[in-house]
Amino acid sequence: MNLGVLVAVAVAVVVVAFALLWIFLRPSTAEKKTAQLFVVPDPKPLPKPVGKAVKRPPESDSELRVDVPENTSSTRWVGALIDKRPDEAAAVLKRWIREK
Repeated sequence: MNLGVLVAVAVAVVVVAFALLWIFLRPSTAEKKTAQLFVVPDPKPLPKPVGKAVKRPPESDSELRVDVPENTSSTRWVGALIDKRPDEAAAVLKRWIREK
């Protein structure tokens, strides 16, 4: 019985060694694939825009002033400014985002 186990282990070792050698030492069969080129028609030129409408915030006659006590934080001051004039605040944010 010990002889049968010894033979089975020897055969298993030989098979595993052969498989590892075959995997790592076989020649590479990578095929070179050429990229297929597609013919793309010339795009039609886009018409030039006549004019771009820019929406500006309404101009106010009064001075931009928000009454906030001096000892408040800048976050509260900005919040009060946005509450008082939301259109102008949105315009400033949009302009700032466009510049970035």
